[in-house]
Amino acid sequence: MQWHNTDCRRPDIVDFGNGRSCLACGSMEPRSILPPIRQQSEIRILRLQHGAFDDPVVCEVNTKDLTLHPEYEAVSYTWSDESGDATRSRTIQIGDKPYQVTVNCENALRRLRREFSYRKLWIDAICIDQDNLDERGHQVQLMPQIYSGAKAVQIYVGELTTPSQAFLQGLLSHTYSDEIGLGKDYEFQEGMFEFVARRYFSRAWILQEVALARQATVLCGSISVPWSLVKSGRIANMVRSGLYGDSSRQSIPPCFAFDHSLYSIPGQELKLLDFAARNCIAADPRDKIFSLLGVIPGGRLGTIEADYSLSVSQLYAKTAHYLASQHGWMSVLDRAGVANAFLVDIPSWAPDWTRPLRKDPAMLKNLPVQRFEDGEWDETNNTLTLKFLQHPAWKGGGWEVGRETGLLIFEPHLLAGPSYLFFHLVP
Repeated sequence: MQWHNTDCRRPDIVDFGNGRSCLACGSMEPRSILPPIRQQSEIRILRLQHGAFDDPVVCEVNTKDLTLHPEYEAVSYTWSDESGDATRSRTIQIGDKPYQVTVNCENALRRLRREFSYRKLWIDAICIDQDNLDERGHQVQLMPQIYSGAKAVQIYVGELTTPSQAFLQGLLSHTYSDEIGLGKDYEFQEGMFEFVARRYFSRAWILQEVALARQATVLCGSISVPWSLVKSGRIANMVRSGLYGDSSRQSIPPCFAFDHSLYSIPGQELKLLDFAARNCIAADPRDKIFSLLGVIPGGRLGTIEADYSLSVSQLYAKTAHYLASQHGWMSVLDRAGVANAFLVDIPSWAPDWTRPLRKDPAMLKNLPVQRFEDGEWDETNNTLTLKFLQHPAWKGGGWEVGRETGLLIFEPHLLAGPSYLFFHLVP
């Protein structure tokens, strides 16, 4: 409860319907113009009033129970525009009250608005109270049901440019070749590279939003194209040729190579995190994990679910600990270490999924361990103690380690690479 006085030792919280207050200390939760969510399966749905493109954006927001299968379309977009502006600098109306949204959110609503009839939409910036961490975590847990239950998913990628217009019109008219090479349909291919380089396609959240959609349509300015058509043709050929997810100009973002069926079976979590989390973008490092829960069987990693009260360090440590219980510590530690770390506040034994792997994949080949048997994680200082079976022939530091079981202790930021592990041995 961000609004509550942390010095209050005996909170007495009362819900007044459109806000809460603590009778003990007098703290009051700021009132929201959004209707409160009262049930676990409730979401808000926006009713976008009709109008011309340049008219003020006016809407109403109501709550609906997902178990009753309400009709709506879900919007997939980025808060930031192509310049990176994510400030809530535009004003729309919810009922008769002003509400601040980003430029990209307002543009998406203008493009989706019908001229003579209303439209029911789910869009996160308005349908989730972003200032309420508890609600934000709860609603993010519902996002797989939200996107899979939507009548359609509308993908807004921004406004048209001359190159992207050439690409999209070429798709719609089928006046291009599927062959790869700048000698083939030069304007079309230049437009394709400009189009797929847009901020939207590198988002971590796009994977579940599009994978779970019954039907998905891409909107770029005034042009709309089926997602299946965008993903096919020359882009599909580039994916098959391996020209995606690399640093070259002729690369395709991972979302175009993502195959939901490969990761919808148990046991693929580490591969999914390597492929998607490391190569997609999220403003909040916790979303590298949370955004993928919707495409994992069961929608969670063990007991891990979307919870924004967890710090990045806590979440990455919990994720590493769970994955080690499923795949073994060797698989997790091979992806960890300061050589692969960008974030400074996660323990060295937890992989940093915000960046691609940078080390020799055979980092642990000389580790004097035949297998790890169990591990104990001290959450107070992020120290990990692993029990392992030592390799019988290994000698270290002029001191021969016996065949008996020992303890390997990794402390925060002591696991290094690419070739060595710094650790304490306790015979």
